[in-house]
Amino acid sequence: MATLPGFSAVPEERVMHFGARDFDAEEESLLHAARVERFPATRMRNGIRKSLDERRGTMKGLYLHVDLDVLDSGEGKANGYAIPGGLTAVELESAVRDIAEVLPLRAAAITAYDPAFDPDGRVAGIAIALAGSLAASLDDFFARGLD
Repeated sequence: MATLPGFSAVPEERVMHFGARDFDAEEESLLHAARVERFPATRMRNGIRKSLDERRGTMKGLYLHVDLDVLDSGEGKANGYAIPGGLTAVELESAVRDIAEVLPLRAAAITAYDPAFDPDGRVAGIAIALAGSLAASLDDFFARGLD
């Protein structure tokens, strides 16, 4: 695997995959073989704090990537991949808050939004609220210092 000078790939066992629920056969096979801890929406509803606490102190920083199609399609459609069985906006916000409270959040992205699938702007509103929460978490982290 090619790398950028001075950087290396994140080891699989340090990756946590939250909320995704619709994989094609090849994706499922690769994820099954990987050492990635997976948290489907049903597992997330039972709480993620214990798993997060087990990782506390094991990393210097965390990058959180949120694909908005993790939301249940009943909350709104972020894109053409939105399907039932995902997280509610409240569940997503709670999970992000738990992650940021336990692990040192240093960067975050909110992705996979296509406004063509969100004519009433519900998902845009959820994303804006989530961005505010993430920004506050990052502000808290940087106010405490980088180490």
